[in-house]
Amino acid sequence: MLETSRLLLRKWKQEDLEPFSKMNSNPQVMRFFPKLLNQSETGNLISKMQDHWEKYGFGLFALEEKFSGNFIGFTGLMYTNFNSFFTPAVEIGWRLDHTFWGKGFAKEAASVSLKFGFETLHLREIVSFTSRINHASRGVMESVGLKYSGEFEHPRVKLGSSLRTHVLYRISI
Repeated sequence: MLETSRLLLRKWKQEDLEPFSKMNSNPQVMRFFPKLLNQSETGNLISKMQDHWEKYGFGLFALEEKFSGNFIGFTGLMYTNFNSFFTPAVEIGWRLDHTFWGKGFAKEAASVSLKFGFETLHLREIVSFTSRINHASRGVMESVGLKYSGEFEHPRVKLGSSLRTHVLYRISI
């Protein structure tokens, strides 16, 4: 578990399924993802995240707001699961419920995740990527020190989709 002044970054709990499923079925939250996820798909995603933790000793943390105890999303580090010119790589990622946007939580959680990756896991480089049109996530990437490194066509996004062209950001020690 990691902690900031406002957040707990922790392992996943059974109680996270309902709010995470609600988040993943929200078109506003999932605007830059290929599809909405139902409760079953969300449960499978949590299982994959837990499996990553077991296999590698790190992964995506559930985010909890300390003040309220509310589940607000996730952030953390995960190996990429597709082939591209920059893979294999460890990616930093996040997804927050829309009611928590614009409060600095993504930056706060990403900053402590990067520190964990470099200081505890001794990673040499961490990448992040998003759809070219996702300016909010690009802003978070830049605010935590990642640098733009080019574009690529995401192999898991349909040809012709406005989400297919992705931007790649990197940070190294």
